[in-house]
Order: sequence, then C-alpha cells, then structure tokens
Amino acid sequence: MAGIYNADIYCDDCIEKIKDDIAQELWDKREGGACPDGTPTIDFESCKALNDYLREMDETTYDSGEYPKYASDDEESDSPQHCGSHEDCEYADDLGDGHKIGCFLENPLTSEGYDYVAELVREDVWAGYDNSVAVVVWAPFYDIEVGNDDADFDED
Repeated sequence: MAGIYNADIYCDDCIEKIKDDIAQELWDKREGGACPDGTPTIDFESCKALNDYLREMDETTYDSGEYPKYASDDEESDSPQHCGSHEDCEYADDLGDGHKIGCFLENPLTSEGYDYVAELVREDVWAGYDNSVAVVVWAPFYDIEVGNDDADFDED
C-alpha cells in the first residue's frame, strides 16, 4: 500500500510521517484552524485525538493536496514508481555512488512500461552508466538482462 499526497506517491512509512506532521501542524495552530474535511481543530483535546480523527476521515471529504489518500501500489503503470520523499525517504535506494532515490515501490508494469525500462537499461549500459536507477534497481526487479550489447526482458 502507498499513499498519494500533493500530486506525488509515497511509501507507507513516509505517508505515516506526513500524516503525523500534518496533525502536529494543525494542533500547533488549532485556534481557528480546520481539518481537511472542515471539522474545527479546536474541538480536539489532544494532538493524538486530532491525529486519530484525521486518519479516520472519509477520503471523499477532502483533496489529496490537503491530506494523504490511500493508493494501490500493485496496479500496473507505464513506469517504475519511487517514494516522493526522494533521498529523505527512510528506505531510500542507494545507487552505489552516494546518490540516493526514494525507495522503489516495486509496482507492476504495463507492456509499454517493460519496453520503456528495457530501453533505458540498454541506453545506460551502452553509455557506461553502471549506477543508474535503471541498471541498479529496475533491471533486477523486472528480470531485465544487463549486458554490454543488449538488455532484454522476460515478461511473465
């Protein structure tokens, strides 16, 4: 499971942190404030009560730009997805050269997505980018062979 917030997708742990941060921010300025669904924040006796309420809100009552919403990470996509917290993600992937990216969400790909990844792997190998996300993270997960002349994929 993943979450969508502010037009990006996040891993479960980062979504939990975002939710906690939003609850704390609303609690800190609760005088005259409101929850994403319009409930006055002054009605809560503690930050925990506010946080609990936020987590139980009906997702149809607010926008994902105001508070995270559930998002499936098992639906096919045309490209691999990574946590929107980027290198600040607790489980960021290290590409081996000191560069980190948000953890890989291991989403399944459409056939176009497989073709896209295979082509990126081919290009990166040809260009000598051995520490690219396509070579280090995506190719092993999607069973794309990495070689000097070609990169093929096995679609199950």
